[in-house]
Parts: sequence; structure tokens; C-alpha cells
Amino acid sequence: PPANPRPPGWGKGYSNLFNLDQLDQIPVARLQPPPNYPYEMKRSGITGTVNVGFICDSDGNVRDAYVISSTHREFDAAAVQAVSKWKFKAGRRGGKAVNTRMSVPLEFTLTD
Repeated sequence: PPANPRPPGWGKGYSNLFNLDQLDQIPVARLQPPPNYPYEMKRSGITGTVNVGFICDSDGNVRDAYVISSTHREFDAAAVQAVSKWKFKAGRRGGKAVNTRMSVPLEFTLTD
């Protein structure tokens, strides 16, 4: 499937919003609960990947998570819900915590 652009208004209202390559220190994950595997997909033995884009804010919270691309749309909601619960040590630039654009692939596999 084609990659989804950022949703309209994504990132609006955020000052000091940076890409990872612009930081002195990248955000570090503190809490990353895994996504819930959709029952029907697991029962059918279907695996896949969802790439989720989001903002890690200056407090380390995830904001504005959205699907960039997905192998199966049935995984999308679970992936966005999981990433939205993640917590980070915020990225830093010039000694200050800043808002950071990020993305991550989430793998839905049937093995641990």
C-alpha cells in the first residue's frame, strides 16, 4: 500500500519541533508496551508490519501518532494505540528538552 502522508494539521502548535538528526541527544524509550495482536489476524496466522509516525514531546510523551505505512490495515489501530502509550526521556538540543519527529516499525509476529 502507498505511504500515508502526515495527517492535516500534524505537528501544528508545537514550537521547537526537530528531526532526530538535529538533536544533541535522541529520545530514549522508558516504557514501550507492545501492541495487542488483533484476534482474527492472530487466529488466521497473519503477520505484518505497521510504520507509525509520531511526535515525542518535550515531556517524553507521544503525541499525534499516525500510520505511515502498513502491510495490513487490520493492524493499524493496535499499532497506533500501543505507540500512543509509550514514554520516553525527551530528546535534547542545546541542553533543552525538545519536541521530536519520530517513526518506528511495529512487527506483528506469531513468535515471541
